[in-house]
Amino acid sequence: MTQKAYYLTEGRPREAIRTFVFTEMLRGAMYGAAVFFGVLVLIGAIALVGQLLPEESKQAPGPMPFSALGLPPGPGIGQA
Repeated sequence: MTQKAYYLTEGRPREAIRTFVFTEMLRGAMYGAAVFFGVLVLIGAIALVGQLLPEESKQAPGPMPFSALGLPPGPGIGQA
């Protein structure tokens, strides 16, 4: 025989539904909090690693300094 939760065995369906909904909402809130704080920990770890880098690496130019300049002026597509 399967064991039912205490709030399902007492014969009060309204209270059973309220308790079930409350526990499900609480579980979802805990999952959301775990994801939220997990992202905060990840961001903090990345910031900590950034602080541990030497000062020269923070002031160095980007690996592709000319990538944001765009195309040089010239004939358009399909023009000779």
